[in-house]
Amino acid sequence: MRRITLPLPEGTPDLTASLALLKALQTGYAPALSDELAAYLNTKAPFVVSVARQYRRLGVAWPELLRAGQQALVRAWATCQGDQNLLDLWAAWQVRAALVRLMQEHGGGGAS
Repeated sequence: MRRITLPLPEGTPDLTASLALLKALQTGYAPALSDELAAYLNTKAPFVVSVARQYRRLGVAWPELLRAGQQALVRAWATCQGDQNLLDLWAAWQVRAALVRLMQEHGGGGAS
């Protein structure tokens, strides 16, 4: 099957730069993240970028969207305590809910 690459709409955040920003945000956590949690955040970073793109034009800065999504992953990790059976489902819900809350705090709507 042939893969078709469609041009991204103008103003779409660059994936590589977004992933680098998420990696940089990890250094700001205190206490420092465990290696296992850091690896999980790196694995889920493309998901955070994907979900954040849905909210990018609603009045919140791109780094704030990424930060909220990543913090939601950390909360999901703490809630599930690394239980992979629950973690992916819980993390997806947490990221979306965090971005909706962020939109509501900034008056940008965000109802999904």
